[in-house]
Amino acid sequence: MENFDQYFEKLNFEEVEPNRILNPEEVDGELASANDFTENSIEVCNHLRNSKTALYFGVNKSGSNINVRSSAGTNNSIVAKMMVHESFCFTGMRSYPSDGYEWHQIEILNPSGKWITGWYRGMNGVGYWKNNPYRKSGSRQYYLVKQTTNAYTPGQQFMTTLEPGDQVWCDSQANSGKSGSSQHDWMLFNGFRFKGGFEMSIYQYSVGQDYERISYAYVDTQMKHGASHIVGNW
Repeated sequence: MENFDQYFEKLNFEEVEPNRILNPEEVDGELASANDFTENSIEVCNHLRNSKTALYFGVNKSGSNINVRSSAGTNNSIVAKMMVHESFCFTGMRSYPSDGYEWHQIEILNPSGKWITGWYRGMNGVGYWKNNPYRKSGSRQYYLVKQTTNAYTPGQQFMTTLEPGDQVWCDSQANSGKSGSSQHDWMLFNGFRFKGGFEMSIYQYSVGQDYERISYAYVDTQMKHGASHIVGNW
């Protein structure tokens, strides 16, 4: 792409939702077929940019099932479908082929039950968990435990089991919806809100435990195995 570097420097992606398709007829998903594109309609460029930020969870609230492809470009093979309300993990990698759209690399469950890496073409309604929490209170962002799951220390030591109706909270939007660096389907959080309404920070919870006092922990979303056990406003 001519003058790509100058074009890229003008853009700020730090807080941009991955929403680049405004016309639903252009969706690379249920509303469009791969046959609608000529073989030479996409020329995938080699300019890949890594945002170098923490990995964030995303969710499909678009109302359409979206094709996930082996690489950026609609002439590449479909390796998975991002189903409506399905959660996944953004890797932070983006591509800008000659079709003019912004493509995002993600990690997602494929039809065979394998956690894979693929690419989807950005569209309205697909966004970050941090912009779609279950609820907010001040700076805190809460997520609902929908199915039983476990919480772990940053060192992957078991902490406790969370039951449906419990909530976990993150202390700010910046820390909300972040995934673990080694366990990409674990979400960082800073405190609990149990079904009875009692709240406790991770720092408070870790007092007297057989691990060092910590200010954050991870909850296993289990999205590598199926539907996420942790949900927001979707």
